[in-house]
Amino acid sequence: MKNSVGTYAAFKGLLREGAILFPLFYLAILASRLIQQYADPGVLQTLFQDNWLIAIPALAVILSIIPLPRYIDYPIAAALFGLGAGYGVVFVLLSGEAVGDLIRNITEAKFLGWRFAKARILISIVVVTLGGFLMEVLL
Repeated sequence: MKNSVGTYAAFKGLLREGAILFPLFYLAILASRLIQQYADPGVLQTLFQDNWLIAIPALAVILSIIPLPRYIDYPIAAALFGLGAGYGVVFVLLSGEAVGDLIRNITEAKFLGWRFAKARILISIVVVTLGGFLMEVLL
């Protein structure tokens, strides 16, 4: 009896999370298809290939401000990669999601203080940016 109550609670939580995640994931797939269909490859090359020294830190900062839910950035990253975005840009897009996780940031601030949360965010931006540069240079 005790296991069935725990299983029911876990299943209920899974459904609640899925009700939010699945529509956002499908919107991200739609956004990736729109990017593939309508994005000008010349503009993307200018933004992500020719100016990657600017694009990588800018993307890291933008993703730390705009919180994307988990797994939403994968279809968008795949679309940009397919259109010629470099490894570093895709790395920053996928890694920056953890920096801008709003719930994580609020939880850290609540339990560990705003000073810790701000320091972690700033250090994470620097580390993600350096990782993007490293990916771009090595691959």
